[in-house]
Amino acid sequence: NESRYSRLNASDGFYGKQNQTNPNGYSDFLALLKKFQFWDKTGLPQGKLWFFHPLQFVRHFRRCGWLSQGELAQVYAESNYTHVGKTGAEYKDRYRLSINKVFRKYGLNKPVRMSHFFGQS
Repeated sequence: NESRYSRLNASDGFYGKQNQTNPNGYSDFLALLKKFQFWDKTGLPQGKLWFFHPLQFVRHFRRCGWLSQGELAQVYAESNYTHVGKTGAEYKDRYRLSINKVFRKYGLNKPVRMSHFFGQS
């Protein structure tokens, strides 16, 4: 940490400029930083690790086709459930996991295939 963040404590750095008003600023920062670091407690290797950008994860997750509660609510109107005595949200939440498993099992991961499935059902 010291070698990585030493420029912050230089005379023109963030904590170097505040040295007169906040003399413990840099040491407090390092202490707080040490509290957040947990890599040595995980037991994972110390070498270079695989990394992906969070936006790439979101893009990939969207391609998986897992329907959320709000997306499934857009498929059928609430008026379709008035005669059964339960709300549509109860039925949608009950079957949402099963529908998502079927989509994944049979490769219904494209919007066109999903719409054909819902059209047939």
